[in-house]
Amino acid sequence: MSTDRDLIFEFIQSIATQKQLATPISDDTDLLESQILDSVNLVKLLIMIQQKWQIEVSFNDLSKENFKDLHTILETIERLKRPR
Repeated sequence: MSTDRDLIFEFIQSIATQKQLATPISDDTDLLESQILDSVNLVKLLIMIQQKWQIEVSFNDLSKENFKDLHTILETIERLKRPR
């Protein structure tokens, strides 16, 4: 069974592979700075997150601090999963 981390990591790894990037990906790789996540792939990631976890990612949640690396993405997902 895949964990949340595994699902996000595999998604990000597939983007890096498609872009033929040699950047090794770890939990703290800056996905924006390394150009793994561009605007199109960020939208794809957001759609996947919203569909997989049935959560809404609002405009206010779209920040570099929330989507900088795997660790912050997972923290954002966990925060958004909590009842408001």
